[in-house]
Amino acid sequence: MEVIVGAAVIIMLLLLAGVDLWYIFLGLLLLVAAAALFTAGFFIVCALMMTSAERRLGSFVRFEKNGRFDAAVYSSNGREYRNVFPAEFVMREKLYKTDTPVKLRVTKSGRAFDKNAAVTITAGLPLSLLTTLLFGSIAFYFLGII
Repeated sequence: MEVIVGAAVIIMLLLLAGVDLWYIFLGLLLLVAAAALFTAGFFIVCALMMTSAERRLGSFVRFEKNGRFDAAVYSSNGREYRNVFPAEFVMREKLYKTDTPVKLRVTKSGRAFDKNAAVTITAGLPLSLLTTLLFGSIAFYFLGII
């Protein structure tokens, strides 16, 4: 909510300063494209980490507070590994079962990727690249570059 209020205040200040609405629109398009590109970079790094990680079979142990969000903790070969991504809030009882074995990818630094993380990376990478391409090409079209 604070981000929306902050963006509205910045847009109002730009309008009061005499910046044309067209340039504000182009700036927002480029800002969305840059944010999507940053997100795609994050997913690329996560995909590289996940593909180079060791496959293991583990089991869900508990949820642990990781900053602002809960993270799933898995046990494998006597060690505990915290999932890289936050735990899902929807259908938590069905996704995280203590009695079901889970396929994990564990990095050398001790981070774990479960099936939910793999789905997030698999869906997030192409969607963020598509968003970057879409908003970037629209902005470049309006700028006359394309």
